[in-house]
Amino acid sequence: VSSLEGQVLETIGEGSADLKDGNFSSATFNNPQGLAIIGRHVYVADTGNHAIRDLDMDSRSVKTILDTSRVTLSSPWDLTYLDGILYLAMAGIHQIWDIDLTDMKALPFAGSGTEGIIDGTYRDAQLAQPSGIVAHGDKIFFADSETSSIRFIDLHLAKRVKTIIGEGLFDFGDVDGKSGEVKLQHPLALSIQNEYLYITDTYNNKIKRISIDTGETNTIAGSGRSGFKNGTWDRSSFYEPGGIEIHKNKIYVADTNNHAIRIIDLESWDVGYIDFTWID
Repeated sequence: VSSLEGQVLETIGEGSADLKDGNFSSATFNNPQGLAIIGRHVYVADTGNHAIRDLDMDSRSVKTILDTSRVTLSSPWDLTYLDGILYLAMAGIHQIWDIDLTDMKALPFAGSGTEGIIDGTYRDAQLAQPSGIVAHGDKIFFADSETSSIRFIDLHLAKRVKTIIGEGLFDFGDVDGKSGEVKLQHPLALSIQNEYLYITDTYNNKIKRISIDTGETNTIAGSGRSGFKNGTWDRSSFYEPGGIEIHKNKIYVADTNNHAIRIIDLESWDVGYIDFTWID
């Protein structure tokens, strides 16, 4: 846990790959990925443990709320929250699940469980390794990584899964432009601001922006070559970025294979990084 300026305030987890509840210093995780913050609780997709964990920031404790002893979790990757429900991208079985926080009941919500890219009703649609997920208005947007696509679930009248970008299970590339022309390569994470989706186009080593209304897509950072280089948006480089979040006028990127947090300024479009400092 750090401030936006890079001051490390808290470390949660003992450091070994295991599944153990307890206080912040003794609890263990295994390859945790996405999270959702609700009040003073942080819900974590503990991917390697196939579990959902609850970090209570007041009691400074970690508790497992769902694991394979209760339900068939398989590589849960990311979480988002809307109206009392946690929506969970279940990458391992190609579905979106929902978790009712009043009783912690978890059920499949969207996706038949068959890997593919077919739009349709919640239960008939085919997904392929959904990873990053974010709620916005009456829609749940997600990165469907194996189809290199960006899709959404309409929670309102249509009640269907629809695709913004993406065409086939093994159809990928690096092409910006209008919706029907765009190709991505294994996007893993997304965030949203002002009717734009910001995504990590992970295997292309780029950050891209997608219009929710039209699907038009543009690269906003990254040359496409793997590396660690700051500077202007077109000369900067990343190495398989896997997480993204927006706060005010800055984009924060988990640049996974560089083991770094990068910052993109939404006014200048320059790319920098956080120089972390530990405080007592």
